[in-house]
Amino acid sequence: LMENDIISKLLQRVSENRLALVNWYRSVETKEHEIGTVTRAQWADGLKAVLKLNIPFLEFQDYLGLPKLGVNGKPKGEVDYMSFLQRFTPVNTTLEKNLWRSGGNDMASRERLQHIIELLYKNRFELESLFRHFDLNGDERISASEFREGILSMQHFFEHKFSESEVDQLIQLLDENSDGVISYAEFFNSFTMHDPYLAQRQKANEEVKKKLTVKQKKTK
Repeated sequence: LMENDIISKLLQRVSENRLALVNWYRSVETKEHEIGTVTRAQWADGLKAVLKLNIPFLEFQDYLGLPKLGVNGKPKGEVDYMSFLQRFTPVNTTLEKNLWRSGGNDMASRERLQHIIELLYKNRFELESLFRHFDLNGDERISASEFREGILSMQHFFEHKFSESEVDQLIQLLDENSDGVISYAEFFNSFTMHDPYLAQRQKANEEVKKKLTVKQKKTK
């Protein structure tokens, strides 16, 4: 169980720090290797440095979805770090589904939405805590104006100033029936990862944790 918890946290941390990891790996690329690749030792060093975790990442290669063969076809060969990190791209199924329905599925709209998803995913726990403060009756729903206020008040965490149009687009995609009410719990539960294997593993780990939490509450 402890191992599952560690893996779950690692998957989250990698996903939350994808862009910082890309920059770190780019900084250590050398002419001796193919563009976009690093050695496995560099791969592990990057995770240690960016995630600030002093753990033996090479022992977690399989759990983190790193291929056994390198880009050169050799066992434990060099790593294509962009392909590795692409698998950890955060996805919000609710936003994706509603963007498709709204007809705004062009490349520019998707890129803007993905940038927003990355920011919200990284700060999802702080945001959910704030929304629960607005949720006076505990039904896990808040008004569109409260959602807007929450997003705008948290901008210093995002390191990004949301435009009015970005917030409006987000609210429009989440307020499906245009009644001015947003289910923030459904929104946060819709976060997953681009790679199905990692998404399934993450979901399984979270379900185990929930069952354990329920069991611990019953025994108290």
